[in-house]
Amino acid sequence: FSWPIPLPLLHGSFFLLFPAKREEELEDQLHGCGLFINKRCRVQQTTAHAPFRVMIKGSFSKEATEQQTILIRDGEEYAPAFKALLKPYYLHL
Repeated sequence: FSWPIPLPLLHGSFFLLFPAKREEELEDQLHGCGLFINKRCRVQQTTAHAPFRVMIKGSFSKEATEQQTILIRDGEEYAPAFKALLKPYYLHL
């Protein structure tokens, strides 16, 4: 794969939502294209579940990767961080 314009001229960020089981493959593909993960957030249903989604913020700039995990449920209720994240999109959570 080759880019149509020189890499040093490219700026900006990209965002991806991916299945967690493909995270390693995704990271290999990004690095192969000269792209870097700047922020990674793994999404879990509860603390008893493994992550099932990963949200990625990336760019052409290599920097320390910020890691985060978000839970959907805390017991029987939606977790506060999950509610805060989706509040602008739902009337009732």
